[in-house]
Amino acid sequence: MDYITLKQGKYEAHISPGLGGNIIYFYDAEQKRELLVGSHDEEVIRARPSSYGMPLLLPPNRIADGRFTYEGRQYQFPINEAVRNNHIHGFFMLVEFRVIGQEHLPERAAVELEYIFDQSNPDFQYFPHQLKIYKKYELTAAGLATTMTIINQSSDKIPMMFAYHTAFPLMGNVQESAKMNIRMSVNARVKLNERLLGTEEYVAGDKIAGCAAESGFSPMAEELDNVYKMKKFGFRGAILTYPDYRARTVYEVDDIFRYLVVWNSQANGRIICIEPQTYRNNGINLPSWQEDGLHLQPQQEITVRTKLSSESI
Repeated sequence: MDYITLKQGKYEAHISPGLGGNIIYFYDAEQKRELLVGSHDEEVIRARPSSYGMPLLLPPNRIADGRFTYEGRQYQFPINEAVRNNHIHGFFMLVEFRVIGQEHLPERAAVELEYIFDQSNPDFQYFPHQLKIYKKYELTAAGLATTMTIINQSSDKIPMMFAYHTAFPLMGNVQESAKMNIRMSVNARVKLNERLLGTEEYVAGDKIAGCAAESGFSPMAEELDNVYKMKKFGFRGAILTYPDYRARTVYEVDDIFRYLVVWNSQANGRIICIEPQTYRNNGINLPSWQEDGLHLQPQQEITVRTKLSSESI
């Protein structure tokens, strides 16, 4: 499997252009730990692409019946979550990006990638609008910064909604993982229906929503497949504390993201995904789209940034 290696100070990151332009390995040599769930086995990643690195979901999460209407146009995406009759996670997790630039300097290392979504992609039939997606990963002593720009190269006004399905490792077992602490900049939990689709309601008295921003919670507190509304001010993102490593991972996200989706694979003690998302599940079919929705006019672009770093405690 081909990948680009970025090194700077204590950090090393491996970027795979051919697997969605994703981060397949991010390591802190001082703390001797991986900051993201990684793999160098292409078959393993292809089997579960949402469980490694921070793959792009476009559109993110679930769309009811795979169907929505925008600007008078009806869209029908394939149903790939048959048990709930939803479309889930979009088309971009495994597309092949092209390397358009690299830098390896004493103070930073960077790689720039590009992907054109057009008729050559079989999924273009479901969303027939040409897009250019640009990614830049820049590694410095301060951490790994990501910049993504999406350009609408079609002649239509289009809806835009996306997320990063960012996968963080836990300690590998329930007992050790229960000692960890996670803080997130959220203040409300969105109520989901039985198909895990968003509603316009919030869960009253949700314990995690009530403590996440201040004292935090254990990733083993309960089985999580929840959507949380982010706070509008202050730090935006998540901080994961690993007592056994005397370390924490800091995940900072752009204010273009309004929600965090949190999934811990049935509280198995191995993984937790903290996913910044622009709208709530099925958001384009809900009244909240009026507030949360993003729109791109022809030739218009949108840019989003995130940053991952580690600290000793």
